Amino acid sequence: MAEKAQDKKQETKQGSTGTKESKVKVMAKSNSGAGTTLNVNIEGVPKVIIHGEVLEMTNKQLQKLKISSSSWSYEEVEKKEDTK
Repeated sequence: MAEKAQDKKQETKQGSTGTKESKVKVMAKSNSGAGTTLNVNIEGVPKVIIHGEVLEMTNKQLQKLKISSSSWSYEEVEKKEDTK
């Protein structure tokens, strides 16, 4: 019986880590304007973000970024695929 309980715990754990979060594309914008940078320490996000830079990240990372600096905003951009 103890084995069944352990198996169930492992299945639950694998199920939560096995799913990938969907990523969003956002453009970072500073209230100060062009040439402004933001230094962050968030896993999976560039250490330095530049005003106007387009970033691809999960919603969780985006929420952490929004909390880290109130003078920056993140505008969602549509994915544009080049067809040549």
